[in-house]
Amino acid sequence: MSAMIHIPRAQEVFEEDGSFGADADVAEWESYFGRTLEQMFWWSKAAKAQRGHGLPTKAFGRDPSQRNAPLK
Repeated sequence: MSAMIHIPRAQEVFEEDGSFGADADVAEWESYFGRTLEQMFWWSKAAKAQRGHGLPTKAFGRDPSQRNAPLK
């Protein structure tokens, strides 16, 4: 994914309960979050579809901690 969520001065954007602060530009933040989530959903659907074609190598079937270890 190319999009990331960065929230500079998060303490000024959000209240303690997680709601937007009084001075936050809610529409702008929702648009920003939406773009990232849209990419994440697209990638998850693409990954699920690709998984239906099988795993390309043994490495994908291994535990993530072992993926850089020599294949046996």
